[in-house]
Amino acid sequence: MLDAGVDFEIPASGADIYRCFVIPNKELEDKYVSAIEYRPGNRRVVHHVLSYVDTSGKARELDAKDPGPGYMCFSGPGIDPHGDLGGWAPGNEPSHLPDGIGRSMPKGSDVVMQLHYHPSGKPEKDRTQIGIYFSRKPVKQTLHWTAALDPVLFLPPGQSNTEIKADWTANTDLVAYAVTPHMHLLGRDMAMQLTFPDGHVQKLVKIDDWDFGWQNSYFFEKPIDVPKGTRLEVVAHYDNSSKNPRNPNRDHLKPVFWGEGTTDEMCIGFLAVVKKGQDLTRPGEVDDLHEVLEKSYEGKKKEWDARKEELQKKLKAGEKKGKKAES
Repeated sequence: MLDAGVDFEIPASGADIYRCFVIPNKELEDKYVSAIEYRPGNRRVVHHVLSYVDTSGKARELDAKDPGPGYMCFSGPGIDPHGDLGGWAPGNEPSHLPDGIGRSMPKGSDVVMQLHYHPSGKPEKDRTQIGIYFSRKPVKQTLHWTAALDPVLFLPPGQSNTEIKADWTANTDLVAYAVTPHMHLLGRDMAMQLTFPDGHVQKLVKIDDWDFGWQNSYFFEKPIDVPKGTRLEVVAHYDNSSKNPRNPNRDHLKPVFWGEGTTDEMCIGFLAVVKKGQDLTRPGEVDDLHEVLEKSYEGKKKEWDARKEELQKKLKAGEKKGKKAES
């Protein structure tokens, strides 16, 4: 079991807290992880957990500069990680990867555990733990997560069925093993599917009644080949009306945007993949899938920037109209 070694104190009120804890990997040789089990220390305040593997030492530097356990780390861990160790959200359960597949954990690396805390109304303490299970058989392929997401989502107040779509296109031949849908409190439903280069479609998961308190990763009965050019598509609906009992703003409705906070929203369809044909037991073979997948977002980032600018213009125009109407 890995943990920060000390309890972390969460105040009774205030903004959400994002804290990264750096945990040294004490293994004396390079290893691969076949399963991970998260045990939140205090579910009253733990919103979610994400963990990363750092081989650069930069997380240790950030930790040393920040007083107290760990360091502040809004959104990501503030480093370029070597890889990830998955995460936890309410309802998520551990699962073992198939033989021959693992997550890389080199000797001398650090585990960076990012926790998102949401104050409960009274002082709390937490010491979340991670159980690591190492692969006992040779690993040929490393598991990585990619995703279709929409970081420019906008949910108007009073709307009970706003549709949000997102997509992502594979830039190399892959094999998919699992999906993880993710939304926050306003989510109603989500569906994920793959559209292949030849046009045929394979549905992956459909959740008709989203429950923020029950989120899970769903492993396929059989792995799915994902050739280059395949598109991962997500369609989700949100209820930002006063009729939604989970809406934290139902008494004072307001627009909701993308954000890490519990009362913000997200639309993410994660896909767990390996690189097709990869065999890390061969001499000289390297795992470059993380870098390859990062390149797949280059075009998307430009699209998101353009949409953000357009949304800001519309919101400003709406504010001006509202002020004129009041005068």
